[in-house]
Amino acid sequence: MRTPTPAALQRDVPARVQAPAAPQRVLVFHVGSLGDTLVALPSFWAVRDAFPQARRVMLTKRPARDAIPVGRDILEGSGLFDDYLLYEGDHHAYGRNPPRWRKWLGALNLIRKLRAGRFDLAVYLAPSTRDAVQVRRDQLFFRLAGIRRVIGSQTPEDPGGSGAVLEAERVLLRLVGTLVQPAALKRARRDLALTSADHCAIDRWLADRPRAPSDAGPWVAFAPGSNLQSKLWPEDRFVAAGQALIERFGIWPVVVGGPEDTELADRLVHAWGRGVSAAGVLPVRQSAALLERCRLFVGNDTGTMHLAAACDVPCIALFSARDVPGKWEPMGEGHRVLRKQVPCAGCMLVRCDANDRLCMRLISVDEVVAAAAALLEAVMPVSCLSARSALP
Repeated sequence: MRTPTPAALQRDVPARVQAPAAPQRVLVFHVGSLGDTLVALPSFWAVRDAFPQARRVMLTKRPARDAIPVGRDILEGSGLFDDYLLYEGDHHAYGRNPPRWRKWLGALNLIRKLRAGRFDLAVYLAPSTRDAVQVRRDQLFFRLAGIRRVIGSQTPEDPGGSGAVLEAERVLLRLVGTLVQPAALKRARRDLALTSADHCAIDRWLADRPRAPSDAGPWVAFAPGSNLQSKLWPEDRFVAAGQALIERFGIWPVVVGGPEDTELADRLVHAWGRGVSAAGVLPVRQSAALLERCRLFVGNDTGTMHLAAACDVPCIALFSARDVPGKWEPMGEGHRVLRKQVPCAGCMLVRCDANDRLCMRLISVDEVVAAAAALLEAVMPVSCLSARSALP
């Protein structure tokens, strides 16, 4: 009697008990700009680790404006994805919603591309704001695109109550029980896998900029801008806080942000009489390489804050009260979040004209300087602190 081969034994196993084949083509659906993409980094790394041999493609929306980075601008070169697909969608916060006919045409074209890609699996990492109807709509879309297996489309449980858990953990929870096991977020990988090319590009950029004096203290990043007016801390307070830290610690300010922050950044550097502006002139990954050289970040609740956190830079994060507390705080440990409770909290306003950003104006310069000083004293050598305190 012939001994059955392993292949023959495998054919004899009922289909219902055979382990599914490892996916070879994985589509990851995630929308959002800089901050949204950065808080999803732990999930992207979980997908990469689960399917290291698969071709991984990210599906995301086109940006509301050309200057706003999306997944491809942020992650290209990290090894997380092999390709990127962008589609046209609504941007309600910016008032840029394409006509319905264009969205339908774009959807049909996208279905054609996804069918051609022959994806085995879709990983659904949509924002927590997606309701049940939208989730079912997305599931139907993936089926029309020929993708039969979708993971992450279940609504994750909120272990801490409404708003008590980071958005980053909400996204990661979609994968619990499928790709990853429950674990503390601080143990999840959240970096951008910067390359030597990213660091060399910053070396060349800094060579053409004003240099910090030899006796300068630590580099401190400042992010005074935001895409939303309601999140802005007043400019004169950034000036005052930066000047206080210069006088006390001799810091070298590095102002970061987008193209819309260029003039503001130049005004701050001029007011301080020292520092360098990188606002609007560096791609995301080079900005990250620059942030890695800073000992501290001081700025508004923006994507740049999440970029600093991804680089393990301690953040003094200045939060408005427009959204629920605890949702968009920077990942990792050692950060200080300053946020004031006001009667109009939870307004979700893009612009706050009626109350002139009351929640932001209640954050004082003294609070910011005290929080920054506590973190700087923790990282500066004692000898440097003694020398500074001895100055007249």
